[in-house]
Amino acid sequence: MGKFPLPEFLTGWLEQQVDNGRAVNVDAYVAQLVAEDRIRHDRLTLRRKAIAEARASGISMEAPESLLTRLMAGLPRPGREKLREAIAEGRASGSSYVSIDGILARALLPRQSRAA
Repeated sequence: MGKFPLPEFLTGWLEQQVDNGRAVNVDAYVAQLVAEDRIRHDRLTLRRKAIAEARASGISMEAPESLLTRLMAGLPRPGREKLREAIAEGRASGSSYVSIDGILARALLPRQSRAA
């Protein structure tokens, strides 16, 4: 690729990095920086792809606690009470908030069938 001009303050900084032992020479240091930048770019690309796939999947990226709070706010009083009880039962049984399906199932099941 060849040499390329850099402002004097950058060439001085590069030479200082070589003097401090960060690389054997300026070319090696620049190559190291470019390689690190490429790795960061590749990771960012993969992360963006994973986020896009997650959003496209229809699965909520909302935090479970936030989702339950929002659901509770939209329910009439009896529904809120059932959901609160289901959350309390989930906590008592050691269920995590990740199991929202379980919590909602508890809240929606009639009282007598939950005892079974």
